[in-house]
Amino acid sequence: MAERCTPCLCVFVKAPVPGQVKTRLARDLGPGAALAAYRLLVERELDAIALVEFPVELWVNGDSDNDTVKHWSGRYALPVRRQSSGNLGRKMLEAISSCCAAGRAGIVVGSDLPAVDASYVEQAARLLKERDLVLGPAEDGGFALIGMKTPVAALFSGIDWGTDRVYRQTRNKAGRLGLSIGDLPMTWDVDTLADWQRFLDTLPEEAGSGLPSESRRR
Repeated sequence: MAERCTPCLCVFVKAPVPGQVKTRLARDLGPGAALAAYRLLVERELDAIALVEFPVELWVNGDSDNDTVKHWSGRYALPVRRQSSGNLGRKMLEAISSCCAAGRAGIVVGSDLPAVDASYVEQAARLLKERDLVLGPAEDGGFALIGMKTPVAALFSGIDWGTDRVYRQTRNKAGRLGLSIGDLPMTWDVDTLADWQRFLDTLPEEAGSGLPSESRRR
């Protein structure tokens, strides 16, 4: 059996359906352009983590038989798992528990994170050799990544998911539970039009050529 400190990476994605992904961004770009933006964000991140040397799984919120999900699974050779019902904490706990049941540490990462790449995830794996919990704080007050060697259900309860208090509450609760914590560098995700423009500014001009005109650099 693999050593528990050897992780499995669970990439959380939403089945890409117009009006159901990047809803805040869709207020400015429209649902079609927001969908195209989300697909680009996911694929850029999957490209960036493709070189990690441990298993990667695609954990889908929504229809796991979605054509784009199937495309991602085939293109990147990723097994597809379906997220449970319930809040984000329950979903992450389930994914980490699944990894640990298979004899591995569990790392969960979002899919709209322009600065997350293989080195960021590998840094998390190294920290997990010495810590019970690894967190990747995000600029909006949440976290982009969480990793554990052993699931602790209490860590995921009583958190105000979707707010700017998530990282602080999670870290404080981990301290009360006696968990040792390793922090990754601060990173950021794409939720707003300003975030999207920031992302586009990191790309070569031709990289966004396939996007609808309303979602390109302005």
